[in-house]
Amino acid sequence: MRPASFGTGAFAGRPRWSRSKTKETKMRAYTWNELMILTRAELFALHRRIVDALAQLPEGSPERLVALGNLRDIWRVLARPNLSRR
Repeated sequence: MRPASFGTGAFAGRPRWSRSKTKETKMRAYTWNELMILTRAELFALHRRIVDALAQLPEGSPERLVALGNLRDIWRVLARPNLSRR
């Protein structure tokens, strides 16, 4: 027979230490090739997501610098003439 505190009760399946529920992701740097493949609508949606995330990034952090570089590259891709064949 086991003691009552050994593996029984409400705490049997729970972890002993609670883990943080927040999941932070690093800002991803997009390449020119990846940006050139996207449509204008996808580029504007990506721009909006990066601008929203930028507000929560600390000043001077590497993720913020990557986000600013992504925004610069997105605008450069949007400024290019459309060279697709019709």
